[in-house]
Amino acid sequence: MYKLRNPCQFASGYTLHLYCDHANESHDFQEFPREFTGETFAECTRRAQSVGWSIHYKTRTATCPKCSGK
Repeated sequence: MYKLRNPCQFASGYTLHLYCDHANESHDFQEFPREFTGETFAECTRRAQSVGWSIHYKTRTATCPKCSGK
């Protein structure tokens, strides 16, 4: 067993699990949740939006790229 030089290390991060808010017949059972990771919520939403997800902040819902038309 060894001793760390700096034992006070912190891990940080944020994970965003998204499900589509719309009942669309083209959705597969194993399609959701889509997971996006980052250091902050804003970074996770930017990654989700870059692949076509629409994030609705007021209603706290999300729409997948298939349903949002992007």
